[in-house]
Amino acid sequence: VASLNSNITHSHPAAEAGARVVAASIAFLLYKDPNKGFSINEFFQTIINVISDKKDRIWEEFIEILNNLQNNLDMDLIDGLKKYAQVGVKPPFYIKSLENKCFVHPYTISTVVCALFIFLKNLDSFKKCIYILPTAGGDTDTCGAIGGSIAGSYFGFKNIPEKLIALVQNSKEIIQLGKELYQVSLR
Repeated sequence: VASLNSNITHSHPAAEAGARVVAASIAFLLYKDPNKGFSINEFFQTIINVISDKKDRIWEEFIEILNNLQNNLDMDLIDGLKKYAQVGVKPPFYIKSLENKCFVHPYTISTVVCALFIFLKNLDSFKKCIYILPTAGGDTDTCGAIGGSIAGSYFGFKNIPEKLIALVQNSKEIIQLGKELYQVSLR
């Protein structure tokens, strides 16, 4: 389903792989308890498995990058953002002047990887995670949307501060739509 949804607006293989990784992340985290944590190895195994079924150069590169991310989670947040900000980006889209800077490139792989990195560095605080996502530099709206959906699935609605919910335009309508969507999913 993630593949079909991504192809509506983004037909590039990286977008399809990114959509699958984000969907698998959300599905994996949805019923985890933030007070108990989860297995990082199991998490990465799950998200890598959803892009392991297609022999595509970009998908294989994405798998390598995700393995690299898993092995570098001890990296400082700023250093990690510098490292992954343009990961997977090829010329002529690579921006040399932004090397070694916290600027999340709008390419799918770099955006998804940076969103995952920020989330995984902030497993103790939804609020901190949500603050860092859109302030990382570069493609902040996409990074915030992707990382926010991942963080929201993990922390759950009950752990989102009411002050943050109140800041969202049309929050009551959005919450109602979410409840209706949930009811439809039960059918």
